[in-house]
Amino acid sequence: MKVNSIKLLIMVILFYSCSEYRSKKVNNNIKEVKSNTDVNSLNMAIRDTLYSRNLDLLLSCDKYAYFEDKKSFAIPYNGCVYNSDSNNKIGWAYVYLIVNKKKNRLYRDFSSKYLQRKEDEVNSMSIDRLKADFIPFVFLIEKKYLKFVKDAEIQYYPSLPYTRKLLEYRKQNNEWILLDTLNVLEEIQDDKWMDSKLTEKLDSEE
Repeated sequence: MKVNSIKLLIMVILFYSCSEYRSKKVNNNIKEVKSNTDVNSLNMAIRDTLYSRNLDLLLSCDKYAYFEDKKSFAIPYNGCVYNSDSNNKIGWAYVYLIVNKKKNRLYRDFSSKYLQRKEDEVNSMSIDRLKADFIPFVFLIEKKYLKFVKDAEIQYYPSLPYTRKLLEYRKQNNEWILLDTLNVLEEIQDDKWMDSKLTEKLDSEE
């Protein structure tokens, strides 16, 4: 009888030990999945069709100008500001058209006397043509971070802290990619980050 009691006790201990091991293994797997999800959230394609379409619409938000120092076309001044009455339904964005290496002769290595002609040419392009001839590069603050200020020059302005997204369109797969994000605590931090990311991209296309 005593021997049977000891056997029963050993079996109970083994059962709970195995259960605890399985539980730890499951929890570890969950942690690994969460970690991988966090890492892989960047450099991922945007699968939301409406979100992608709204990103496309940013490309036709306003007229482009050529910036010699950045060797790219961009929507000047305040970029593409958010307005609930416009086609921009997604947020406040700075939109750049990075010149593809194969298009350097057409859109970058040209004489200043052709500047107006080149700007007019780019501004007459459809969204699909812009995506085909350039690398669209967008710094975006989504509208959920914007606060309405009635008499301000920019009526929808971000409240600190906010998140800035960097997105790029890649025509080989016909998709927008989320490249990076920044949690902005100070505006100067945001400006420096955008300059750094744009310079990095431009250097990669030299």
